[in-house]
Amino acid sequence: MKCKLRSMMESDLADVLKWRNHPDVRKNMYTDHVISIEEHTNWWKKYRDDNTARLLVAEIDHAAVGVVTFTQINHSNRSSSWAFYSSDVSKRGVGTHMELAALEYAFKILNLNRLECEVLDFNEVVMKFHRKFGFELEGIKREAYFRDEKPHDIYCLSLLKSDWGKSLDKSYSAAPKKVKKSVILDQKMISDFADLVDDHNFIHINKEKAIQNGLDTTIAHGMLSGSLFSSIFSKDPFKQGVVYLSQKLSFRRPIFSNTEVDIEVSLISQVGRKATYGTIIKHMDAICLVGEAAVLLPKSEEHCE
Repeated sequence: MKCKLRSMMESDLADVLKWRNHPDVRKNMYTDHVISIEEHTNWWKKYRDDNTARLLVAEIDHAAVGVVTFTQINHSNRSSSWAFYSSDVSKRGVGTHMELAALEYAFKILNLNRLECEVLDFNEVVMKFHRKFGFELEGIKREAYFRDEKPHDIYCLSLLKSDWGKSLDKSYSAAPKKVKKSVILDQKMISDFADLVDDHNFIHINKEKAIQNGLDTTIAHGMLSGSLFSSIFSKDPFKQGVVYLSQKLSFRRPIFSNTEVDIEVSLISQVGRKATYGTIIKHMDAICLVGEAAVLLPKSEEHCE
């Protein structure tokens, strides 16, 4: 299955309008109303001769399967925004081939250095889909979009040409997809960590005072719980030599002493040797901590010579 992109023609407008008005497409767009023929025609005319935009139709096996758009193309800074939607959102594999074709077009044909897009917070499927291809989450526009009087965040993603190039390198071993383990955070572990980092806040080491301050018992240091992911990256199925690059942490609820927690890392993307993982700690299905880790995988043996 090979996806090709061609310029949108006036003869495509009827099909494209049908795709744009598909409920599964509209619900994830900024304009979620049913688009009229007049509005659709004006959209086409606006971008048709615009040097800062490209409207493209994706074809697989000579059949049109969707639309790819590049807008706000900045030729000086070699950057652009983009979006795409399939004619059949339920057909497996089409989205993957469309995204691969779009990235090749962006970095080879348009010679961009940076490609960016925005995703509404409730569109988690597309968010994860872009991340799989190496897009980085650069920031969040908090409550920047309203629908039905309810505010939503806008996630800002970007991909650089250098990272896209690295993602094409298949000489490195594939990163493990998902790894889990369980750990009991007992009081000794918490007290040892308190000594190690010189943080003797009574909420960590004095049960009586912790209870007096509204806790059930002592709690683990946030950074102790955050450090537990390191024990996963240092053991099988990961190879020895993994280097931590970054770790984002968001604490949802405290972890009490003598509590068993489940630790999990799930692959988001792999760009060459760099792998990005979603990180999560749970206790009895309740989320205690979520985050994201970036690690540098060791070179495969044949590349160490």
